[in-house]
Amino acid sequence: MKRLISIPLFALFIFVNYYWLSNHSSMDIYKQIMIVIFSISIYFLASTIEIFYAKNNHIRIIITKILFAFLIAYYTLFIFAVLLFSDFFFARQNQYYVNKVPFLTIRNFFHNMKNQNDLRAFANLVGNAILFAPLGLFLPLIHKIFRNSFVFIFITTGIVSTMEFLQYYFNVGSADVDDIILNVLGAMIVFYIVKFIFFVSKDKLELYFKED
Repeated sequence: MKRLISIPLFALFIFVNYYWLSNHSSMDIYKQIMIVIFSISIYFLASTIEIFYAKNNHIRIIITKILFAFLIAYYTLFIFAVLLFSDFFFARQNQYYVNKVPFLTIRNFFHNMKNQNDLRAFANLVGNAILFAPLGLFLPLIHKIFRNSFVFIFITTGIVSTMEFLQYYFNVGSADVDDIILNVLGAMIVFYIVKFIFFVSKDKLELYFKED
């Protein structure tokens, strides 16, 4: 019965992303965001069905690892598409902007939102905060060493800084210290939320994913 639900959902996930990939250049940023959110929601729903209705814990663990690996691959491609390729979410600027002053760009965002009611400033602010937020979930699940707050922040800062450098090096974006601050902040928020969820539901998770 679960296959009658999960397989069509996975097929819909593939179709939605194919549609986005084929037509992204003609879409505005808000439509692209909605498509990505919709496709990820479909994937999580299908994955939850597969995991929940697994025959036993051994199969459940295998399915979870496969689905998790695919999700990491999808997220990696998504990050490269957003940061290093043209027309995904926004057009690239011709002149490259460098900001080494912490909170300068963030202050400008808030100023534009307050005085000009600029929704693009809000989208940039929130977008930078959530872009690397999934690292707060992925890294602790990849290895327990990343569950240490200091290690997580250090590695996340390194990943974000590397992507920021690649944008600047390949002339496809700006080098802004505030991007790094917002990216790391978003990842930290998710990290501590996940850490709290694991803390309060540790026994149930261990029982549910314990080898038979």
